[in-house]
Amino acid sequence: MNLSFYKLSVGTLDQALSKLLPKILSNGMRAVVVLENEEKVDAFNASLWTLGSGSFTPHGSSKDAIDPMLQPIWLTDKFENPNKSEVVVLAGMPHSGDLDTLEFKRVVVVFNSNIPDQTEGSRTLWLRYPDLEKTLWCQSKIGEWIKQDGFD
Repeated sequence: MNLSFYKLSVGTLDQALSKLLPKILSNGMRAVVVLENEEKVDAFNASLWTLGSGSFTPHGSSKDAIDPMLQPIWLTDKFENPNKSEVVVLAGMPHSGDLDTLEFKRVVVVFNSNIPDQTEGSRTLWLRYPDLEKTLWCQSKIGEWIKQDGFD
């Protein structure tokens, strides 16, 4: 399993996810996006229709009453894998349980560096898995992603 951390300092979580998810799809992978609560799932679901690279990002959630296996991106507030994804994206709220339980190949943690609880939760997750390959990406002042060494 590989862990990638994305430390936001410019823009919103929705903006970052709307750029990240098409990249996951372009690599032939499926994703589960875990958000803090149902309200955030609904809000991000709506924002995927208006944000992004100008093309539709296929996605669904439990409110769509559709088979999750038909959706390459599944939005949820639960740590689950109903669409057999290779990637889980923990959006703004690092998971506190065992990441191995659902056998994801890649875990992506996106957190806002201006929210102390998100930063501390991400740091805790980073330290919990000392033997795994981990990468930290931080935003520059203009929003470009820069690879960092270690969790600062």
